[in-house]
Amino acid sequence: ILTINRKVGTQLPQGEYSRLELLHAMLVKSDNAAAETLAENYPGGRSVFMFMMNLKAQDLNLLYTQFVDPSGLSVFNVSTLHEVVAIFKDEGESAKDLSSKNRKEFLRALEFCRKNKIDAFVVLRVSRFARNTEDHFAVRKILSKYGTALHSVTEPIGNKPSEKFIETVLAGAADYDNAIRRQQSIDGMCQKIKQGISPWKPPVGYICNHNKIQGQKKTEPDQIHPQVFPILQKVLRQYSKQLITEKGITIELAKTDFEKLTGIKPTKQFVHQLFGTRLTFYAGWLTNPWPAEDDSDKLIKGKHLAMITENEWELIKQTK
Repeated sequence: ILTINRKVGTQLPQGEYSRLELLHAMLVKSDNAAAETLAENYPGGRSVFMFMMNLKAQDLNLLYTQFVDPSGLSVFNVSTLHEVVAIFKDEGESAKDLSSKNRKEFLRALEFCRKNKIDAFVVLRVSRFARNTEDHFAVRKILSKYGTALHSVTEPIGNKPSEKFIETVLAGAADYDNAIRRQQSIDGMCQKIKQGISPWKPPVGYICNHNKIQGQKKTEPDQIHPQVFPILQKVLRQYSKQLITEKGITIELAKTDFEKLTGIKPTKQFVHQLFGTRLTFYAGWLTNPWPAEDDSDKLIKGKHLAMITENEWELIKQTK
């Protein structure tokens, strides 16, 4: 636990902080006092800290970079644009999914390394590089082919045997942590489903519960949309009695304010979606993606207000 150095500017309130908290303030908020405090409390003091900073710069092959203070305030701190080539930021994106739809900045950084002669790829921590061991070493191999070495700001990884061992352990730990988080998330969703509450965004006709945005867990079933619910209910009931066809549903919806209220155009594709997994929800049931081996809990009775009766549900399925 360290007391902040207030000889330089800081946004941190008066108090005591752990080294991890100060490191976070330094990297995310660029807090100068956090950097100075860490340097002063480094084993051997500030001078040793500065020596290790410059040693790390050499390790990153930054031959023209030299630091004289930890905050970067001094005019005698030297670096070049040729050495700090580019910064890529994928903050808030999950490291477990390397698809182009998710980590666009990360993939752009890899492409940048491919097209340019880059010596070092620096990350805050290994867990932000990739969330499973297979992806970690696959991307590591790609960088190696580009002649780019992976470095962590907070962890001693590298090409020495001990550093490779630590990197393997850290990558495995990130993989394990991700698996635990995923299982906890699944367990939480299963629990909600068994309580009759859908953990996901409800289909059109219902109002999405926004508690998640407020940092709260969903505790109530989704409420009906007072205007859209009766519109869909009417056409589904008509279809169950074979009074209208699928094409008739699109025509009837077009006559109403459905598109204006939802922003959804009543097309043939939309009607097909109505008769998919949404129909189960409309009948008052929830589908459990993680049922028991005997499928006894494949369908759970929901607490939300059903749009159609179970009999109408069966008639619609028979008509389909």
